[in-house]
Amino acid sequence: MREEDIATAAALLLQARRSGQWLGGLPESLTPQNEVEAYAVQDAVMRDIGPVGGWKVGARGPDTEPNCAPLARSLIFTQGTAIPAQLLRLRGVEAEIGFRLGTDLPPRAAPYGIDEMAAYIESVHPTLEIVESRYDDFRRVAPLSVLADFNSNGALVVGASVPAQSREAYGRLSVSLKFDGVERVAAAGGNPAVDLLRLLAWLANHCAARCGGLRRGEVVTTGSHTGMQFAALGTRVEATFAGLGGVAVSL
Repeated sequence: MREEDIATAAALLLQARRSGQWLGGLPESLTPQNEVEAYAVQDAVMRDIGPVGGWKVGARGPDTEPNCAPLARSLIFTQGTAIPAQLLRLRGVEAEIGFRLGTDLPPRAAPYGIDEMAAYIESVHPTLEIVESRYDDFRRVAPLSVLADFNSNGALVVGASVPAQSREAYGRLSVSLKFDGVERVAAAGGNPAVDLLRLLAWLANHCAARCGGLRRGEVVTTGSHTGMQFAALGTRVEATFAGLGGVAVSL
């Protein structure tokens, strides 16, 4: 994609955000052909809606390449904060584990390694990702176009800080997701990436090359432990991780 194509694709996604007039998809000439182009569209949108307050990162399996999207600071909420109505069209929710960084992770000569990641985490948080899309139906859109649209992020709700776990424990955590007090999902080890610190190390290296690195205070959420679940308007959603406590939001 040419720079003007990236800017035009970003403008279409921004207009959809503002107007609520969702896209059937990006025109073929503006559809990213690789992840580099998708990330360039993300960056162009973020220049308008930023600043960055965190990141979402995930992988489809323990050995597959992760992907990511920045999260605007204005779209990260603490538990108990009202979510703006325009972010509640789809009302998809995912229970995730988030890490708040205690230090900057700037570019350096040696890549960041998995074993050192725990030392950079200031706090651990149960989180709920609120899924939103700028497309009519993100499931019918090319995956790279979904990635360009921040992998369908609408908002992130961050619960209270909880005690850190071992690297291995994060992959085995049990979680209960309830809608209005009724259990919708009960899972153990539900995150397909398994090793959440591998995701964090990948993201640290990705951001070091892409944008000058991760920064202290940013929250990194690491993919769903429950799969995506859809809730009716007015539903109280609560996720509880064994040993890590819970996070809730009323839609």
